[in-house]
Amino acid sequence: MIDLDLKEFSSSMQQEQLSQRKSQRKSCLLIFEKKHKSAIDDISKNLNVLYLLHGSSHCGKTTILRDLFEKVKVDHLESVFLNGNRISTPKIFLDGIGGRNKEKGRDEIERTLRGFKDRKLLFIDDFDKMLDILGEDFTAFLRATIQKIRIGVVVTVTTQSDEFKKTIINYKAPFYRFFMPIKIEYGLEDIKFLMEKSGKNLTEKDREKIVDLSGDNIEIIEMLIKNYENLDKDISRSINRAIEKQPSVVEMFMLINNLTKQQKGIVETLCKIIIEKEYNKEGASIKDIAKETLLDPQVVRTQVNRLKEKNIIEKKENRLFFPNLLILENERIKLKEEHTYR
Repeated sequence: MIDLDLKEFSSSMQQEQLSQRKSQRKSCLLIFEKKHKSAIDDISKNLNVLYLLHGSSHCGKTTILRDLFEKVKVDHLESVFLNGNRISTPKIFLDGIGGRNKEKGRDEIERTLRGFKDRKLLFIDDFDKMLDILGEDFTAFLRATIQKIRIGVVVTVTTQSDEFKKTIINYKAPFYRFFMPIKIEYGLEDIKFLMEKSGKNLTEKDREKIVDLSGDNIEIIEMLIKNYENLDKDISRSINRAIEKQPSVVEMFMLINNLTKQQKGIVETLCKIIIEKEYNKEGASIKDIAKETLLDPQVVRTQVNRLKEKNIIEKKENRLFFPNLLILENERIKLKEEHTYR
């Protein structure tokens, strides 16, 4: 009986998680369809397109790419979808596109890609990661082959990643300005669109806060809107509810942004200064953080600048810095719990 109950509980949790993922998929797809209908039509009808979907981690790029792939497959069944992050050798790339004679190496890759022309599209997720793994020589060969044969390719890359900077926006890279770019991002109108779909009535100020603190992470946007109640005075209550229901979300947010232990320590210290020191409500300076952490001010400055790029910290007036509101509220809850159990 107990085993059965545990299985039912586990099953219900899995169903809830699946439902949340479907909701998140639907949101990013609805916004993409609303903003980029002409691109969707182009990809669906033109087998020579070259599109690059770029955006931050967890903005929905992979979901959108797979949805485009499924749309194209209706009329072009042989189209191919590759997970670029798993392609570590040219042989795996050749297998993925349907090549057979590995002994012929690049000649076989070119021959196989010729079979795509006017018949099917190639979709590659994490294209920047694949290029970085396969190296500059293979990257140059692949670009030359795609251009020569004129096949259609649609890819995703992660903006601001080291691989993206090295293989896509580096002017010496073979694929520099090769694709038509589409940025996956979420602004005030997109938040308003999702809000209306959810029957929520957020103020413009709160919509701005969601844009600022989410960093285009569609899961966090969904979570904050879902936990917002129309009687709330501001978004802070929504954040508190979200963290209470899903405590791991802030750690996930920090993990996605690849924070080092030192960066996490600086963020947590900044939050503590804001929460515990009344005179620092507007933010804290580099000097304040260095004093609390005993780190060299130049080290703090360097790390704060990196954290600004990751949307973890923002710069305010008078050279003050303020943490992402999602992280600040999480630290506030943690500090309350610490005081409660003392």
